Amino acid sequence: MDIRQGPTMPALMIMLARWVPPHERSFQGALVFGGAQIGNIFGTSMSGVLMADGRDWSYVFYFFGGFGILWFILWSLFCYSTPNTHPYISKKELKYLNRTVTTAENKTNKDPVPWKAILRSVPVWALVCAAV
Repeated sequence: MDIRQGPTMPALMIMLARWVPPHERSFQGALVFGGAQIGNIFGTSMSGVLMADGRDWSYVFYFFGGFGILWFILWSLFCYSTPNTHPYISKKELKYLNRTVTTAENKTNKDPVPWKAILRSVPVWALVCAAV
């Protein structure tokens, strides 16, 4: 996983918090985050199938590239930040989600980020070097 994928997990947590009622979050979280591991298994297995019988590696590239484009299109059409902004949600489901999902309005002042201390930290630089 590279640095560009870093926001993915926190963003998924926010999506779960906005869309899933509290009594279902543990199960839904397990499905979402377990899906990443299942995707790794599927990708490795499917790559072997696609390259079987002496086929070129480009089959794997085109399959997963096409799958990624299809996923992006579906995500763009059906995924919205909140239930209230989703155009296809039924009124019954919207009413249920607005009643059961609590959203925290975070309007408190936050402490400033200690950038100077972070940039001078030897353990931080050790982690940066180890990740490269």
